[in-house]
Amino acid sequence: MSKTTTIATMLLAASCSASYAERAPNSLGADARIRSVLYNPVDVIRLDTNLRVNTAVELGDGEQITSVLLGDSKAYTVEVLSNKSTISIKPVVAGAWAGAGSSVR
Repeated sequence: MSKTTTIATMLLAASCSASYAERAPNSLGADARIRSVLYNPVDVIRLDTNLRVNTAVELGDGEQITSVLLGDSKAYTVEVLSNKSTISIKPVVAGAWAGAGSSVR
Protein backbone atom coordinates (compact mmCIF):
# COMPACT_ATOMS: atom_id res chain seq x y z
CA MET A 1 0.00 0.00 0.00
CA SER A 2 1.30 3.44 -0.91
CA LYS A 3 2.32 5.69 1.96
CA THR A 4 0.22 8.42 0.38
CA THR A 5 -2.99 8.45 2.34
CA THR A 6 -6.24 9.42 0.71
CA ILE A 7 -9.05 10.98 2.66
CA ALA A 8 -11.46 8.87 0.62
CA THR A 9 -10.22 5.78 2.42
CA MET A 10 -10.71 7.41 5.81
CA LEU A 11 -14.22 8.63 5.01
CA LEU A 12 -15.19 5.29 3.49
CA ALA A 13 -13.92 3.48 6.56
CA ALA A 14 -15.79 5.91 8.81
CA SER A 15 -19.05 5.12 7.03
CA CYS A 16 -18.86 1.40 7.89
CA SER A 17 -21.32 0.47 10.63
CA ALA A 18 -19.08 -2.21 12.15
CA SER A 19 -15.53 -1.10 12.77
CA TYR A 20 -13.39 -3.41 14.84
CA ALA A 21 -10.28 -1.24 15.08
CA GLU A 22 -11.90 2.13 15.73
CA ARG A 23 -9.94 4.44 17.97
CA ALA A 24 -9.87 8.11 18.87
CA PRO A 25 -6.80 10.35 18.50
CA ASN A 26 -4.81 11.19 21.64
CA SER A 27 -4.60 14.69 23.12
CA LEU A 28 -1.28 16.50 22.71
CA GLY A 29 -1.11 18.08 26.15
CA ALA A 30 -2.17 21.58 27.17
CA ASP A 31 -4.75 22.06 24.39
CA ALA A 32 -7.09 19.05 24.33
CA ARG A 33 -8.52 20.23 20.99
CA ILE A 34 -5.28 19.28 19.25
CA ARG A 35 -4.94 15.53 18.86
CA SER A 36 -2.58 13.16 17.13
CA VAL A 37 -2.80 9.60 15.88
CA LEU A 38 -0.22 7.32 14.28
CA TYR A 39 -1.39 6.10 10.88
CA ASN A 40 -2.17 2.40 10.61
CA PRO A 41 -3.91 1.25 7.40
CA VAL A 42 -6.13 -1.22 9.28
CA ASP A 43 -7.47 1.30 11.81
CA VAL A 44 -10.59 3.44 11.59
CA ILE A 45 -10.00 6.86 13.14
CA ARG A 46 -13.08 8.37 14.78
CA LEU A 47 -13.53 12.12 14.27
CA ASP A 48 -15.71 13.76 16.90
CA THR A 49 -17.40 16.78 15.33
CA ASN A 50 -19.94 19.40 16.38
CA LEU A 51 -22.51 21.24 14.31
CA ARG A 52 -21.06 24.32 12.53
CA VAL A 53 -17.61 23.79 14.11
CA ASN A 54 -14.63 23.27 11.81
CA THR A 55 -12.43 20.20 12.24
CA ALA A 56 -9.06 20.19 10.47
CA VAL A 57 -7.25 16.96 9.63
CA GLU A 58 -3.58 17.30 8.75
CA LEU A 59 -1.64 14.42 7.22
CA GLY A 60 2.02 13.66 7.87
CA ASP A 61 5.05 14.84 5.90
CA GLY A 62 5.00 13.67 2.30
CA GLU A 63 1.34 12.62 2.37
CA GLN A 64 -1.31 14.28 0.20
CA ILE A 65 -5.08 14.20 -0.13
CA THR A 66 -5.81 12.98 -3.63
CA SER A 67 -9.61 12.70 -3.53
CA VAL A 68 -12.62 13.27 -1.29
CA LEU A 69 -15.80 11.20 -1.32
CA LEU A 70 -18.85 12.11 0.77
CA GLY A 71 -21.93 10.04 1.43
CA ASP A 72 -24.05 13.04 2.45
CA SER A 73 -22.55 16.03 0.65
CA LYS A 74 -25.31 18.41 1.82
CA ALA A 75 -24.65 17.71 5.50
CA TYR A 76 -20.97 18.75 5.47
CA THR A 77 -18.76 21.42 3.97
CA VAL A 78 -15.40 19.92 3.07
CA GLU A 79 -12.39 21.71 1.63
CA VAL A 80 -8.90 20.47 0.82
CA LEU A 81 -6.48 23.29 1.61
CA SER A 82 -3.88 24.45 -0.91
CA ASN A 83 -1.08 22.48 0.78
CA LYS A 84 -2.97 19.27 -0.16
CA SER A 85 -2.19 17.73 3.23
CA THR A 86 -4.94 19.41 5.27
CA ILE A 87 -8.70 19.00 4.96
CA SER A 88 -11.39 21.11 6.63
CA ILE A 89 -14.59 19.29 7.65
CA LYS A 90 -17.62 21.12 9.06
CA PRO A 91 -21.06 19.55 9.72
CA VAL A 92 -23.82 21.96 8.66
CA VAL A 93 -26.97 19.83 9.19
CA ALA A 94 -28.05 18.73 12.69
CA GLY A 95 -28.49 15.00 13.07
CA ALA A 96 -26.40 14.16 10.01
CA TRP A 97 -25.11 10.62 10.04
CA ALA A 98 -21.39 10.70 10.73
CA GLY A 99 -20.58 7.02 10.32
CA ALA A 100 -19.93 4.23 12.80
CA GLY A 101 -23.43 4.69 14.22
CA SER A 102 -22.87 8.23 15.49
CA SER A 103 -24.49 11.51 14.61
CA VAL A 104 -23.42 15.14 14.56
CA ARG A 105 -24.30 17.11 17.71
